[in-house]
Amino acid sequence: MGHIPPPRSTPGGSSGSAPRQQQVSREKQQHLALEQQQRAALLQRHAQLADARTTHERLAAQLATAGTDHRRAFGLLRYLRFVATGH
Repeated sequence: MGHIPPPRSTPGGSSGSAPRQQQVSREKQQHLALEQQQRAALLQRHAQLADARTTHERLAAQLATAGTDHRRAFGLLRYLRFVATGH
């Protein structure tokens, strides 16, 4: 009948598994390094978005203040014109 292959070795069971364990260890280290880089990039992006949000809020407040100042000045101008011309 057919030839039956020998049983496979389990990790750590033979000297042939040492290179495989080293490869797995390298792959894990590479994966962890990649995760760390991605985490750092996400944290940096989060900080940039927070800065952008703060800038947006500050500029929106300045714009609202400028609009108020404009309306106030326009109202004062209309009042002064009324006083000066009597209309």
